[in-house]
Amino acid sequence: MGEQISLSLELIYLMDWLLKYRAGKLRLLVQEAVENGVALGVPNLSDGEYAQELDQLNDVAIKFIFSLEDMLIKELKKDGNRERFAPLLERWEPTNNEPVN
Repeated sequence: MGEQISLSLELIYLMDWLLKYRAGKLRLLVQEAVENGVALGVPNLSDGEYAQELDQLNDVAIKFIFSLEDMLIKELKKDGNRERFAPLLERWEPTNNEPVN
């Protein structure tokens, strides 16, 4: 994973809020993933294979981060939030990624 990922300030604030106020819900999501086999998808690899696999999964990490940012943007743009967060939305620099459906 030699590429750097640039995170918006707004996304970092969201991540901070989630860790401060919803860590329990995040823990439940992780628990659900483990119970439903997420670890079974991780192959037993040699060190060299592991590094190669990390490079290939870089796109997954980027997609996850951009999906969080897209979800945040959509929530900020909802009718009830649009006026309240107008200054924030005006200076927002959207990322070049596919929108979340």
